[in-house]
Amino acid sequence: MLLQSEIAGVGRRAMATVLDLVILFIGLSFVARGMVLSPVGMWLVDFVIAICYSGLLIGMRGQTLGMMALGVRVIPAGEGGLDYGQTFKRAAFKWLPIFGVFILLAVFIPDELRNRGMQQSMIEQVEINSDATMIPTSILLLGSVLWLFLLHNARRHPDGQAYHDRLSDTCVTKTM
Repeated sequence: MLLQSEIAGVGRRAMATVLDLVILFIGLSFVARGMVLSPVGMWLVDFVIAICYSGLLIGMRGQTLGMMALGVRVIPAGEGGLDYGQTFKRAAFKWLPIFGVFILLAVFIPDELRNRGMQQSMIEQVEINSDATMIPTSILLLGSVLWLFLLHNARRHPDGQAYHDRLSDTCVTKTM
């Protein structure tokens, strides 16, 4: 069990994740510029790249760029060092709740909104069936509840472990 002073707080970890998302989306905007994929395909590619980004960087250094900036590091919960099996499992379970919501939204977003041309003014009204927006709205609501539930559980765990840490047998500590 870690000392309370060693455990990285949920706020610091959440901000590192937000910073990693910003870094990923800036990088992905250049990578995906020439790709012609459906919205679902783009989110799936983004999800795979996020897993590779986190899995490789944490496997090599114990930190992603966002974690480095905010002074947190992933360590094994048990004896020994981190292996790539742990880091990729951790990355997949960490990013799934985030990208899963966006993938589901891309699947269920109404065609009226998806096919709206860029030449149309943002002020123009588009008639959308209110039943068609119920599923995406529900996905956003349930996704938000899931994210809050996961944050709450990480905060309540004695070692500050989130589900992805428990599944991969890792802990996140402060480095500064």
